Amino acid sequence: EADVLEVPARLPTGETSRGATTWALKALRVLKFDPVKVAAGKFAEFWDSRIMPKPGLFRFDKGFDKPSADIKQLKKEKAPILLFIHGTFSSAAGGFGGFHPEVWKAIQQEYGERIFGYDHRTLSLSPVENAVDLVRRLPVGAKLHLVTHSRGGLIGELLCRGGRKDRKTPFDADDLSLVADNPVVAKALTDLSDLLAAKKITVERFVRVACPARGTALAGKKLDRWLEVIINVIGKLLPPGAA
Repeated sequence: EADVLEVPARLPTGETSRGATTWALKALRVLKFDPVKVAAGKFAEFWDSRIMPKPGLFRFDKGFDKPSADIKQLKKEKAPILLFIHGTFSSAAGGFGGFHPEVWKAIQQEYGERIFGYDHRTLSLSPVENAVDLVRRLPVGAKLHLVTHSRGGLIGELLCRGGRKDRKTPFDADDLSLVADNPVVAKALTDLSDLLAAKKITVERFVRVACPARGTALAGKKLDRWLEVIINVIGKLLPPGAA
């Protein structure tokens, strides 16, 4: 079927892969997950649940190692909030937790208790779906200062569309036509347009680091390379010698 991807026991990845694909499949089966029999969508959901078991919006005013409970609906702040949005295979703590203590001190002095991170699933959900979930959690009239890395920059770009000055809806017919072949994303983009228009969210500052604005190999058809990325993730999830 069109939405099913079958992975054989071995992939003809060539000499450059150094057998990484075979090891990846072996490690997956150690976790009792057989990619040969599971659709690509389930494969992504499985890894998302391992990498990001508890997605949500969190306050990090005491450091990235001390998040608050998941914030379902953030109360309106008078001043702008600082919001960190991570990239693929990462988290707010993983993507931004390495700040030098002096940098973190300066951030705290500027933003106080208004420091947040959005932990989201990056394999089974599109950036548009992530943005919809995030905007639903934000209050009406929220003012944002964004710091994003990699794929997180795509979410930031979507949030910026709420600030259109031409009085058009955040996403118009031309935008929707670009995703017409993907009903899930098309609906999410329509929902996001309505939410941004209703909540009047403003992005005042936007730091975008290494954003794949022109595309990424992870979204392409280079399955062998994609699995080589997966094996690196597996190495962090499994105890030594488990594979």
